[in-house]
Parts: sequence; C-alpha cells; structure tokens
Amino acid sequence: MSRPGTSQKVELENQINTLKKLGFSNDEALVYHEILSLKECTVGEISRSMNFSRAKIYGLIDNLLSEGIIVEGSKHPKSYY
Repeated sequence: MSRPGTSQKVELENQINTLKKLGFSNDEALVYHEILSLKECTVGEISRSMNFSRAKIYGLIDNLLSEGIIVEGSKHPKSYY
C-alpha cells in the first residue's frame, strides 16, 4: 500500500521536470510552481513555504520577471507575484 502523499510527490516531480525541460533551473521551477500554487504571494510567503532565503527568492524572481514568466503587482507596501 502506498503512503499518503506519495502520488502528490510524484506529480510535483513530474511538473518540476516539465518546467526544467522548458529551460527553468531547478530552483526557478520550484519557485514558479510555488507561486502558481499560492496564486498571489509575497517573497516572504514563498520563502517560508519553501525554506529558501529571501535573498535567494528575490534573485530567482528577478530571473522569472526578466523572462516575462511572472508579473509583479503592488499593494502598497508589498509586492505580489
């Protein structure tokens, strides 16, 4: 019998691998997937859910923004992705 969550883990790995085939780095794929999962989020929310540093998230988001993959919205004083 499979453990609970195993199929979700396999699905996540498949989605990340698909993004990597499209040219995303592993970390970019993880952040992009997290943004899609959270719908609208701040860097702090992404950082807490992924256990990545905020500095690392900002760098990855800058890459995704420059490629036009994500957009930035602002609800003063925070930015949302």
